[in-house]
Amino acid sequence: MRLTFRAEVMPGRETDQRTYEVERVLSSGRIELANFKGHTDAIVTMALSPDGKILATGAYDRTVRLWEVPTGKPLAILSGHTNVIRAVAYAPDGKTVASAGYDRTIKIWDVATAKELATLTGHTGGIKALAYSPDSRAVASGSIDGTVKLWDVTVRKEIATIDVHTGPVHSVAFSADGMLLASAGASKDVQVWEARSGKELNPFKGHTRWVRFCAFSPDGRMLASAGLDNVVRLWDVATRKEVAELTGHRRRIHFVTFSHSGRQLATAGMDRTVRLWDTPDLTHSPASRTSEASGGGGSGVRAACRAESEKLCAGEERLGQCLRAHMDQLSADCKATLGSGGRNQ
Repeated sequence: MRLTFRAEVMPGRETDQRTYEVERVLSSGRIELANFKGHTDAIVTMALSPDGKILATGAYDRTVRLWEVPTGKPLAILSGHTNVIRAVAYAPDGKTVASAGYDRTIKIWDVATAKELATLTGHTGGIKALAYSPDSRAVASGSIDGTVKLWDVTVRKEIATIDVHTGPVHSVAFSADGMLLASAGASKDVQVWEARSGKELNPFKGHTRWVRFCAFSPDGRMLASAGLDNVVRLWDVATRKEVAELTGHRRRIHFVTFSHSGRQLATAGMDRTVRLWDTPDLTHSPASRTSEASGGGGSGVRAACRAESEKLCAGEERLGQCLRAHMDQLSADCKATLGSGGRNQ
């Protein structure tokens, strides 16, 4: 059996530079890192533990399986779902795994004991997306019924329902600070809410067809989205402006994820390629320094500075450049918030 993993590392919008072909040939005698055998039907979802030592997989055989990494040794079979499993998520604290699928239920499993801790019900359609909050206390779910639900894992009950999508929800994601929740589905926009209040914020607009996946960068400054238009779009969370359009996939894109550093993005699509991209650096942008205000929990000074900045540079495509050019027009508090780095760039 010959498997080819094609990875393309691309700086910005260019698609013809820094392209690498990496082949992994199982039948040629090369070292195989792991072979996870056990599922009796197609595997459609997986999640790695925070420490990278356990892999959770969900399949059409209605089971979730836990595997040792990198040996591939089976650790547990989690049974209980009555239909296809379409989503699994690992809690950031590593203690639990959530699974969901077409039986319209979410199950919470204890990793140490492989026991079911809870079954959460409420969706009226199959569930296709799951995400844990950074503190592991909440789970967000996206369903074919067009809703996003937020669940308190500790008390095991639904705490919010967000009904804005007109069709299936394919992806949900928390920002790194847990303040924002994003979802993507049967629309051209990525929807965003304050996770605590459920307040709807301005969406990310730019895709020409349905969006299939969205993900926040580890530092929360960027959001990546991709879907049926074969394009990956990167957004500045603070300004809601697109900062990069990554083209190269020839068919729709089903998955995006940032590296731990946030400096690279991996995407996978129906063209049978996995591509690696360099991401733009937003760490020196004055606008990025005010991004905490959009999370609903920043200080009043930061929120006021953000409002002041956006008013001063309304309509400008490059907010950071505009602020640097008009720094003398900002209030003293706002200048202090932006910091000396913003003045000297």
